Amino acid sequence: MPKPLPCLALSALLATAALPLWAATCEDRIEDYESRVTLCATEAAAAENPEDAAVALGYQAEAERMLGRLDQAEATLQLALSLSPRNAWYWVELGHVRFDGGDVSGALGHYGTALELSPGDPYPLINRADAWSVLGAPDRCLTDSAAALAIDPGYTFAHLIHARCLIGAGRADEALTHLDPLLAADPAWLDPALARVQALTDLGRAAEAVASADQALAAAGDGD
Repeated sequence: MPKPLPCLALSALLATAALPLWAATCEDRIEDYESRVTLCATEAAAAENPEDAAVALGYQAEAERMLGRLDQAEATLQLALSLSPRNAWYWVELGHVRFDGGDVSGALGHYGTALELSPGDPYPLINRADAWSVLGAPDRCLTDSAAALAIDPGYTFAHLIHARCLIGAGRADEALTHLDPLLAADPAWLDPALARVQALTDLGRAAEAVASADQALAAAGDGD
């Protein structure tokens, strides 16, 4: 019969068993945003070089923004930019902070700076397109969204924003050609579903719009 483990060894074994199978890092983008803020702040403080510290701060700011702490997120991003001013992602994140705070014009400026730093990157392009859409500038929105899709034809978010631009430009029929494949791939995705309802309404297809809205609500409920 095996001897019982000493108390200390048993305690260590139980503690080890309680640990996760992997250790989270900032880049894992865990959805427990409070934990991510703490984790990333720790990583930033322990970083061996400014670039690594800036990366951790960028992920920390993203989590702060998701928590609605926009002032804190902006301060964290300013610190990241002081360490790595030419990293386009921090400028896009700063644009998101302004966008979420209702300063869409300010967001445009930050997305533009990101594009100057990374001209071939569809991410700042499509976010600037989204801002143009909110500001009621569909032609500028279409220019940016079309450019993003030319760079990455499989970029699903770009198809959504391009569809919104088309609806804003009075081309709802074309918008459906972008929205229908998105919903076929993910029926529970509410944003393209709502855009599809708007497109059908603009086309005078009221009965289809109502049916599409009902389907979207049912799919969203199934996703819960």
